Amino acid sequence: MQRARIIDFVTTMSAAAFVSVAAQSTSLSDLTVPDNLLRPDCIISPTPTVRVEPNRVRGGLWAGLPIDRNPWIGSDRAITATIRERIDPPRRMPDGPPLSAAELARFLLGLADGVERSYAAVYAGATGEPLVTVYALEFPTDQDANRFRAELRPSPSADIFSLSRIVAVVAGPHNACRTAIADHVRTLR
Repeated sequence: MQRARIIDFVTTMSAAAFVSVAAQSTSLSDLTVPDNLLRPDCIISPTPTVRVEPNRVRGGLWAGLPIDRNPWIGSDRAITATIRERIDPPRRMPDGPPLSAAELARFLLGLADGVERSYAAVYAGATGEPLVTVYALEFPTDQDANRFRAELRPSPSADIFSLSRIVAVVAGPHNACRTAIADHVRTLR
């Protein structure tokens, strides 16, 4: 009898652990492609600049984002607003006279409203090749993410993924690096 109770307990706990793991949804950190799935000429850019020759530096390797690491995950409103603007630029500016710098900043920061966290990763290919970027927004609910996705005006050159509460966009040149990144994000569905 005691042995049967132990077996029942272990079976119940194992099933509960399985359900708990199965119920977990995709997180923003899952969007980062593991190194072993990338080609040697496709890397996550570790710095915003790189020396390519003794007197030549290639900059802009973080796509001009004001981030301090790559990949970046966070809830900083200014960075989140910038990421949202890159995913889906505002449809219209407010009517009336031109906005002052402070009013424009306040308007653009409003793009971060309704977003819990955001994600950016920039992948560099061969020297001189355009960058591949992954941007994502995480919303409080699946419904919020679905509403954003439904209203999104996608760029024809971007791959868009809906992952529960996350909307992710992969953009850049159509090459092997981008294909590997998009294939990885596609597996997260």
